[in-house]
Amino acid sequence: MSLNYQPFTSNPHDLSEEEQARVMDECMQTAASCTVGLAGLRVKQNQEHVVSLGSGTSVVIHGQHGILTATHVLHDLPDSGEVGIIQFADGSDAVPTRPTIRMEQCGKFIVPGYCGAQLGSDIAFLTLPDTAVAMLESGGMFLNLDRRRDEALSLPRKGGYCVDGVSGVIGAWTTEEDPEGSFSRVIRFSALYGVGGLTDPGMSGDFDFRDVVVSFEHQENSPPSFGGISGGGLLRFQFNRENDGTLTKPVCTPIGVAFWQDFNEKGERLVRSHGPKSLYNVLYDYVGDKLQVVPPSIV
Repeated sequence: MSLNYQPFTSNPHDLSEEEQARVMDECMQTAASCTVGLAGLRVKQNQEHVVSLGSGTSVVIHGQHGILTATHVLHDLPDSGEVGIIQFADGSDAVPTRPTIRMEQCGKFIVPGYCGAQLGSDIAFLTLPDTAVAMLESGGMFLNLDRRRDEALSLPRKGGYCVDGVSGVIGAWTTEEDPEGSFSRVIRFSALYGVGGLTDPGMSGDFDFRDVVVSFEHQENSPPSFGGISGGGLLRFQFNRENDGTLTKPVCTPIGVAFWQDFNEKGERLVRSHGPKSLYNVLYDYVGDKLQVVPPSIV
C-alpha cells in the first residue's frame, strides 16, 4: 500500500522526524490490514479481466462481519456470481492470488435515499459468509464498530495527537505485470492511505460529511485521479505521549466512508466522505433495524 506522508492534523511540533516516520508506518500497517478492494471479474475472448470497482473497510457491525463501503460501489456489484477481493495486509502491493466471494452468500445493506449527490446518502454495508471472513482474517483484520461507536461519536478528543486520512484503492496505479507462479496474467493493484486535514461541508438531513484535502508534496507518484477510492474508509488514528516520553501505539477508529472526489476553491484535490454521524447513527441503526427483521442475505 502506498502512503502519502502529510503533517499531523494536531499538535505536531514536538514530534521528531523519527517519531513521525514511526507513527506513520504503524498507521499505514493498520490501514493496510483493514482496507480491501472490490473487483469485477469478466471474461472476454476466453480471457479473464479484472476491473477495480471500488474500496471498502473490513468491519464488524452488530456482530456481523462485512465490508463498509459506498452505496454506488455496491450498486456496481452483481447479486450473484464471483467478485474479487483485494487485500493489502502486508503494507505493500497485493501479491498474486485470486481470492473471491460469492455474492449470493452476501447481504447488501444500503441506506435509502441514494441519488448520486455530493451531499446525500452514499453509505452501505456488505455482510460476508464465514468462508470469506476467515479468508480476510487470515491476512488482515476487522475493526469492531460496536466497540468504537461511543468513541467515534464523541470525537474530537482534547489533547493528544491524531492522524486523519482516507484509505482505498487507486485505480490509476493499477498495472499489468509479467506472469508469475501459476498465473498467466498478473494485475497488480495499489492503494493509498492519504493523510490530510478535515473540513466540515455541512449536514444534509441526518447525514454529516468530511472533506479531506490530500497533499502530494512528499509523494512522487501522485495519481491523476482518486478513482477507485470510493467506499474506502476515513480512518482516524489517535495516540498520546506517556510520562516517560514514549508514544502510545496509534488506535484506529473509522469515522466515515469516502464517496466523492472534487477540487476546492484553491484548486486542491479533495475527497468527500460521510462522517461519524452518518456511519454510527444512520448506517449503524439501519443495519441493526434490518437484522431484527430478516436474515441479511435477503435484505
